Amino acid sequence: MNAPQLPVVRDAAGVDPCSSIRRTHRMRTEAWQAIVDQAERAGIMPSAVLACAYGRTLGGWCRDQRFSIWLEGSRLSLDFDVDPRRSFTDCVKDIRVRDGEVLPIVFCSRLTDDWGTPGVSPKSAAWLRHDVVEDGTELVLTWDAAGVFSHGVVEDLVAAHIWLLDRLAVEPEAWTDPASDVLPLRQLLVRERVNDTEAPLEPVLLHELFWRQAARTPDVPAVITVDRTVSYRELRAVATRIAERLAALGARPNHMVAVAMGKGWEQVAAVLGILAAGAAYVPIDPESPRERLHHLLRHAEVD
Repeated sequence: MNAPQLPVVRDAAGVDPCSSIRRTHRMRTEAWQAIVDQAERAGIMPSAVLACAYGRTLGGWCRDQRFSIWLEGSRLSLDFDVDPRRSFTDCVKDIRVRDGEVLPIVFCSRLTDDWGTPGVSPKSAAWLRHDVVEDGTELVLTWDAAGVFSHGVVEDLVAAHIWLLDRLAVEPEAWTDPASDVLPLRQLLVRERVNDTEAPLEPVLLHELFWRQAARTPDVPAVITVDRTVSYRELRAVATRIAERLAALGARPNHMVAVAMGKGWEQVAAVLGILAAGAAYVPIDPESPRERLHHLLRHAEVD
């Protein structure tokens, strides 16, 4: 898996070190102990809990919810699946530890249950590095970020990370329920506004839209496969011949026509031809056993 795709504005090369950001937070003794106790009950390491909290927070700003970060002090990568529909505990238990390359997003745990041994590998020139260490009975968390991120991202990410850890300390359901959204309200409102694309739908059929597009851009690729690219003009011509042949054979509205074909541009032409003939199509797996295939044909009332 790749490193998290976070919102950056420039490459790390040549970034002024003075533009880096450091944030530190001390988690009070009672809160940290509550997380340790809950981790023990769940049979997971506190380091894994802290790594997952970091990963789950990163997921709020990532395109993909499956990614890897580097475990500093080792030669290991941590693979995450932080799909928000999953519980926090499930995400922790599914962390995969493997040999991996140095990545720009880093986690460094200095707890007694560390995965790696500090000093095995040098520190990285990370875009974002999160360090956790115990100071007496308190937990000290540090975030070091290079000046590559969009304005406000680091501050919002740190605030969301602390909020998640506080929830894990005091709310048992935070371990078992689907993830709450970690993004700040103003960002959620922006996303809601951008995604508000509701509009009246034109009463038009699938193949009618294809025919319109074919008239507008006949020479533009309509279907691209491994071994062939088919233009709208070519696909329209084949679909038209199929429609004419089906009509001659008696295809009509409320008449079912089976498509038993492998994936490919021919399958698209078949479907468009059936619809253009006024009939409806029934997709059938061509690899189906013979008895099942005939059962499906009979059940769908296909001639």
